[in-house]
Amino acid sequence: MPEYTHEECKDDEMVWLPVFAKDHAPTTRHRFCKETGIVRNQGPEVARKTGFYINILSDLQEYLDQEARRLGPITRLTQTQIRLIAKDLEDLEGFEDKYWRTESSQVRDFIDVVRYYRKDLPPRLLLDFVTRQW
Repeated sequence: MPEYTHEECKDDEMVWLPVFAKDHAPTTRHRFCKETGIVRNQGPEVARKTGFYINILSDLQEYLDQEARRLGPITRLTQTQIRLIAKDLEDLEGFEDKYWRTESSQVRDFIDVVRYYRKDLPPRLLLDFVTRQW
């Protein structure tokens, strides 16, 4: 996945924008990329590398293997599925871009991609595995 480089605006070019999306929200100055116009994420949520989500898939695979031994035949998470999910995550535009991407948007995309291949896994289970890694 290519690493994105952004050309930040200068201090005197910063724009005034709301701190969060609410009526009558306070405004503050935000930096933006001069090339793309993307406003920089100033919140506490910072995007993570794809490897973070691959580790979650490994933990999920181990959990499903244990459940299969305990409960009998259930569908396991295969290495092929993990590779397909990893490729789809890497193909998402700007998935690792810390400039504008938030962690919560990554988690939503991660759950959507996993559920594309494994509709039987509830979103709550996937979210639990993500929060265990934090």
